[in-house]
Amino acid sequence: MRTHPLRRTGLLVVGAVLLAMLTAGTASALTNKQTVGKAIFFDTRLSTPDGLACAGCHTPTGGWADPDQTLPVSGGIIAGDYGGRNAPSAAYAATSPTFFLNEACGCYVGGQFWDGRAATLADQAKGPFLNPVEMHNPDQAAVVTDVATATYAPLFLKVYGADAFTDVSVAYDDIADAIAAYERSREVCSYTSAYDRYVAGVASLTPQQKTGLSLFMGKAGCSGCHARGASAGKPSALTTHKYANLGVPSNPLVLTLAGLAADWRDPGLGGYLAAAGLPYAAENVGKMKIPTLRNVAATAPYTHNGSFRTLHEMVSFLNTRDTPGLWPAPETAANMTTKVGSLGLSDSQVDALVAFLGTLTDATLVTVDVP
Repeated sequence: MRTHPLRRTGLLVVGAVLLAMLTAGTASALTNKQTVGKAIFFDTRLSTPDGLACAGCHTPTGGWADPDQTLPVSGGIIAGDYGGRNAPSAAYAATSPTFFLNEACGCYVGGQFWDGRAATLADQAKGPFLNPVEMHNPDQAAVVTDVATATYAPLFLKVYGADAFTDVSVAYDDIADAIAAYERSREVCSYTSAYDRYVAGVASLTPQQKTGLSLFMGKAGCSGCHARGASAGKPSALTTHKYANLGVPSNPLVLTLAGLAADWRDPGLGGYLAAAGLPYAAENVGKMKIPTLRNVAATAPYTHNGSFRTLHEMVSFLNTRDTPGLWPAPETAANMTTKVGSLGLSDSQVDALVAFLGTLTDATLVTVDVP
């Protein structure tokens, strides 16, 4: 019998853990480090000019992704500047391990960003501040100065020491460390979805949602990439944290917004590996980090270039990608996964799978106390 992704350590163990987590909710007090990290995360003063916080592209009600679902990429603090990739959710990013090469499978695992170029969560937190098309700060000193003059600066000093702002590079590392601490908190990784309540035995799914769960674990094959088994009684992040090329088409709107050439193609993980001089670069061109499916119904549009406006369209593409003439050519034809593309799902089964994915939205998204 196929094992439920969150029951591999036993339904009673995982269910009990989930029930305790759900009962606690996000009311659990943040630590001082998490509290200052939250203040930094939501601080709109930390861009140049002022006006854009980390939360601008990673808003709770948007599933910790960009709440503006009308564009495939996010705008930066400078009007007219756009990045070249869809902002991924910050929720459950903390579950991703430090970037490494798994010798057993010859594949890369973990890291942050679509291409894995940040090894850790703290490394990722450093990037947007200095990105010219995101928060546009000229240097680390500008960010440190803004934090040092913020209302929460005394708490930062309490956490990191009275001389925390003396060395700019150390202070900048500490700022990223605080953000990462907040992103690890129960507020960002709450595990409070209807699915979690179902596994904990305190809620039920509709017949359609149960059909979708069965398809997820069986015929659709979603669990192969999105059901990392629970360990030590912890619920699943619903991702293996590996990389894959789904064969999604190029998005002309992204190329226009980001000022990229019409024939530009995102190299993904392979591009990062080549730039860093790491092995297997050619074998990973076009591959992107497999995202968590938690809160997926709230994080449209989908894929690294926002090619799909709705979850139904995304699932339909995965179901029928290989049907001749139905979809545009893939952005990168090399290294394309064969795990999707011809799933054989009927229209009603696609609907059921989408219905199940809707149960993965955390109930706490709308209850986060935004500073």
